[in-house]
Amino acid sequence: MPQLTLPRQHRTVLAAALPLSAWAVHTGVLTARLRAARRDPLTGVLTRHGFEQAARRTLTHPNGLLVFVDLDRFKQVNDTHGHAAGDAILTRTATALTVWAGPRGVVGRFGGDEFTAALTVRPDGIFARLGALAAALAGPTWEGLALDTAASVGAVRPAELPVPSLSAALAAADAAMYEAKQHGGNLWALADAEHMHPNAARRWDRNRPATTTRRAA
Repeated sequence: MPQLTLPRQHRTVLAAALPLSAWAVHTGVLTARLRAARRDPLTGVLTRHGFEQAARRTLTHPNGLLVFVDLDRFKQVNDTHGHAAGDAILTRTATALTVWAGPRGVVGRFGGDEFTAALTVRPDGIFARLGALAAALAGPTWEGLALDTAASVGAVRPAELPVPSLSAALAAADAAMYEAKQHGGNLWALADAEHMHPNAARRWDRNRPATTTRRAA
């Protein structure tokens, strides 16, 4: 078989290009791994870190809305029916939240059975949107069984925070969610000034009137 011999100048160019090609492949692999690390492997939505990076721009919009979701009685369902049922609920929740947030929304799994979403909503449409979300997350089924779980939903308009920031918005939405859960779950709550207090999540108790909560339809 005849042997192909490249001219010297071509060999020099090829030798110089090979390290660059290897670096390009290496960079592509690292980029793919980084993207994968920002996605929750079970549900496909963003991880907490990925969400925090992606949501900042949305939440600086005047109509930005941050939503914090915690599933009600998830542990009991998981213990009773097994991890397959639990995984199905988590996947269903992520899908419903993604559909609800829309193509411009940002959805993440914050950890365990907690999810977050960032989107823009006109102030006069917030109540209807939150009610629709709570209703969509209630009453899941698995293999023909109705599962006794729903969701407590807390939300905040970052523009209303005394000092708008992602951490402050997360804390306020979490406090609103916590109030909804303390009043029985399957509720949504929109954060008010008290939820925006730095220690709000530790100050709620069952005796406080649920002035900002609404039960899912």
